Amino acid sequence: YEFDGRRLLFSVINDITPGRHESQDLWHYQSRLEEMVDAQIAELERTRLQQIWLLAGVLLAQAIVIGLLALNIRRRRQLEKERKKATEALRYSTERLAEAQRIAQVGSWELDYKGDHYRLTCSEEMFRILELDPQTTDCYRQALLRIHPDDRPLVFDAYQSAVQTGESYEIGHRLKMPDGRIKYVRLRGEAVSQAKGASRKTLGTVQDTTEHQLTQNSLAALASTFAGLEGNDFYRAVSRHLVEALGLDYAFVARFGHSFSQASVLAGWAGDAPISEFSYSLKGTPCSDVLCQRLLLLPEGARQAYPDDVLLGEMGVESYIGSVLFDTNREPMGLLVGMSRSPMLQQDLVKILVQLFVDRVSAEMQRSEAESLIEQADRYRQIVLKFSSRFINLPLNEVKKAVDEAFEEVGVFIGADRCYLFTYDFDRGTMSNTYEWCADGVSAQIHHSQNLPLDEMQEWTEHHGRGQPMIIPSVAELPEGYLKKGLQRLSVKSLVNLPLMNEGRCVGFVGVDSVTDEEKFGESTVELLRLFADLLVNIDQRQRNESELRLSASVFDNANEGIMITDARHRIVSVNAAFSRTTGYPAEEVLGYTPAILNSNYHSKAFHRKMWSTLERQGHWEGEVWSRHKDGQLYTVLQKVSALKDEAGKLQGYVSLLTDITTLKQQQKQLEQIAHFDPLTGLPNRTLLADRLQQAMAQSRRHGTCIAVVFTDLDGFKAVNDTHSHAVGDQLLVQVARQMKRDMRAEDTLARLGGDEFVAVLLDLKEPENSIEAIDRMLAAASEPVLLDGLELSVSASIGVAFYPQTESLEPDQLLRQADQAMYQAKQAGKNRYCLFDAERERAVRDQHESLERVREALLNRELVLYYQPKVNMRTGEVIGAEALVRWQHPERGLLPPANFLPVIENTSVAIELGNWVMGEAMDQIVSWKAAGLHLPVSINIDAIHLQHADFMGWLTAELERRPTLEPGDLELEILETAALGDIVQVSNIITACNELGVGFALDDFGTGYSSLTYLKRLPAQLLKIDRSFVRDMLEDPDDLAILEGVIRLAEAFRRNVIAEGVETEAHCQSLLALGCEWGQGYAIAKPMAADALHTWVTNRLGDD
Repeated sequence: YEFDGRRLLFSVINDITPGRHESQDLWHYQSRLEEMVDAQIAELERTRLQQIWLLAGVLLAQAIVIGLLALNIRRRRQLEKERKKATEALRYSTERLAEAQRIAQVGSWELDYKGDHYRLTCSEEMFRILELDPQTTDCYRQALLRIHPDDRPLVFDAYQSAVQTGESYEIGHRLKMPDGRIKYVRLRGEAVSQAKGASRKTLGTVQDTTEHQLTQNSLAALASTFAGLEGNDFYRAVSRHLVEALGLDYAFVARFGHSFSQASVLAGWAGDAPISEFSYSLKGTPCSDVLCQRLLLLPEGARQAYPDDVLLGEMGVESYIGSVLFDTNREPMGLLVGMSRSPMLQQDLVKILVQLFVDRVSAEMQRSEAESLIEQADRYRQIVLKFSSRFINLPLNEVKKAVDEAFEEVGVFIGADRCYLFTYDFDRGTMSNTYEWCADGVSAQIHHSQNLPLDEMQEWTEHHGRGQPMIIPSVAELPEGYLKKGLQRLSVKSLVNLPLMNEGRCVGFVGVDSVTDEEKFGESTVELLRLFADLLVNIDQRQRNESELRLSASVFDNANEGIMITDARHRIVSVNAAFSRTTGYPAEEVLGYTPAILNSNYHSKAFHRKMWSTLERQGHWEGEVWSRHKDGQLYTVLQKVSALKDEAGKLQGYVSLLTDITTLKQQQKQLEQIAHFDPLTGLPNRTLLADRLQQAMAQSRRHGTCIAVVFTDLDGFKAVNDTHSHAVGDQLLVQVARQMKRDMRAEDTLARLGGDEFVAVLLDLKEPENSIEAIDRMLAAASEPVLLDGLELSVSASIGVAFYPQTESLEPDQLLRQADQAMYQAKQAGKNRYCLFDAERERAVRDQHESLERVREALLNRELVLYYQPKVNMRTGEVIGAEALVRWQHPERGLLPPANFLPVIENTSVAIELGNWVMGEAMDQIVSWKAAGLHLPVSINIDAIHLQHADFMGWLTAELERRPTLEPGDLELEILETAALGDIVQVSNIITACNELGVGFALDDFGTGYSSLTYLKRLPAQLLKIDRSFVRDMLEDPDDLAILEGVIRLAEAFRRNVIAEGVETEAHCQSLLALGCEWGQGYAIAKPMAADALHTWVTNRLGDD
């Protein structure tokens, strides 16, 4: 049978032998049998219990194992989560590190060395700096090849030293890229200690300092190497610097033509050699787009983008950058261009370096062109002056040769291909070419330019008849007709000419033309030709006069030249009418007298002895003689004296020819005046300024004083010229020059450089600051309105100031350039101001002044608004008033709090203007609220300088009278405790006077000053405002709480009301009430708000109550 899951066999064996046992034996046997069965059952039960306990133990052990396994699984899951989190954090940190390295341009590296094998591990940024493929297999060798050959010993020595000493190292060196570009890096490394027998390991970083290094190199070059260069030398140096620093193939500086259709390369650099000057058309080139975009960068594909630009293709240009060069009026002048035959990889760096040089190249181009024009005009005046002096004494038969030479010199100077003179014959209606000079290779046209019909050139002759020049920048753009056809037949591309005016009548014209270039000439050429034209008119007049004299020699009484004949004893025997006109003496008053009657005592006795000696020796003499007119005035004649001898050679007398050259001498004097003075304003010109500046600097060194060079450029002058004509502009310049000169000392110099540029030299300054008043006067004088023929014109001035002496020695032109640069900064800063060359000092002064003026503008432009913050009784909830707080609704920066602008105007007149405006606005608002049924007193913060102003009480009284609905208590003024202590007697009197007007007073920020109880007693302020700093921290700081309690008790003792500022939370309210302070204001109650919003807020609050 089965028992407890086991199969058992139960057997019974009976002795059935007959008669063998008795009945008791059977019972005994049955009893034993039962005992055996019971024993077996008991044993089975005990075994079963043991099995149950064993099973229970096994189950318990299994449960424990399962529990431990569950814990282990949970732990493993937790560890897995933590591992994933750590992996994610590591990945995030790695990405941030890579991003940080990219931003800082810092790469990291690790170099292992064991045996003869180096293994270099680099970060992503390190690969970018080295410009290597991260997948490269031989990173160490490729990195080593990137190090500049000249710097490899330096790097190797630093590495070996670090390995041997265990010290860190830091060096700067260069990298040389495969395309030849140079990079600058900062290398930091440190050897890491390793177990014996392990590989040597070095860790470090590399920072790309190329941008910083190249920028510093460029700034250093501008400040030192390039500082002494000018014009094309400066442009060439800049171009070479860009080529070498950026690895470009070409860089150049070009100037735009008059119509911006062409550009002329002034200087440049290509490879290892300079670029010669040449011109090119802008059409179809990237330079034409630069003119529109101001800056153009093509990192690659330049030739494909501009297929019509033949020059790009010939030069193999792949990448291009160009920037426009502007003058001080932001008008384009030229270009700074860089090009490469390979793509530009460092685009940001290229932009930075090019832009770094743009302003300086622009300034130099403007300075060079202005200086070139002035020098050109000066040289031209010298040429004309030379010929003028020569023509005065030149015999008539040599005039033509001299005129031919003059035409050649003028034509070469101007750079023309032809220079010519035409005369008009209005009787015949023709004009003819009388003089012509042609450059080498240019064919003469004088024979083809005779008797040209005037009726075919009506516009031409009308201009000349009015004394106006003709400027034709491009013959190709002329309308079809006789003039265009004739000029094209002569191969003329551009021309300019100027009429010859003799006593208001045009007798011809002088002109120049070009057969190679369009837009060759402009207004500057007209000014150069003007002096030459005047000289030609005088020459023509003289030729006419001498021709007439020669033709009418037989009738000398009609001669234009004075003729005087004397006998051998020097007695005058005959004179003609011209003599009488020249000397003022009729013939009858001089006959019988010697020429001494005309003596002016101008010449010395030696002069007269030499004249008579020459006459006796050579038989003739000629020269200039100063004589005295009958009316006493001096005049000059060109006198030619010849001895008259008979056939035997005996002296019979003398004949003297007198030519009045007083006008020519005056013109010569005027030319000399022009050489040193500006013809328009009469002020010294650049030449005289340079001389005076040199003298002023020498005087400054001798006397130990300072001088100021004040460079002035008029703002808005170009607009006057464009709007009202150059004639009006010239009159404006003359008047402004007078106004500025009027306010200057006699010993100071004011010069005009040209255009609207002036320079003043202020002498004998004890300190540079002594010049500020004079500079302010110049600014004011330049800004004075000018009335011209009923037209009121106004300009302003941008002024740059440089001082001498300085720490380093300077030449006059350097000092002038410093002032010019400072003037340019004044232009950039907004015009109508001055800028000192001392940049830091000037910036501080300018910022203060500009901030002050901006606040004043905001006040005038109604950009300031008032916000109101309610004040309430925190126990009852009653609104007891509001504080007016000013805000600036800035058009660009939005709503600004007072801390952003009130400190700027502190203790200035603007503070008074603002205070008056705030009080006026607040009083108007009180009146407006009253009319709407809201009675709400308003408190206003007032500056101490405003409160103590002499007109304050009078102004306040008048304003209150203007608003009769205002009642006592409606207006309250708040003054800082520290400001009230400045002059307690005056402040106390003002508070008392205000109280009499019904205006209350409060001490603001009470507790922050150092007032004594006596001061508090003497100040009749009804309200103390506890400073927000104590209220803010009262819940955490026991000291602030103690101060707060003390102030409240002090107010109670002096019977003053007290209000807490800065109540930010309900806890503040409860604590203040517990201390006995019932009035408060702060964000816990309400934020400052506009007037309309406050009205609504108060109305809603009353409704809730």
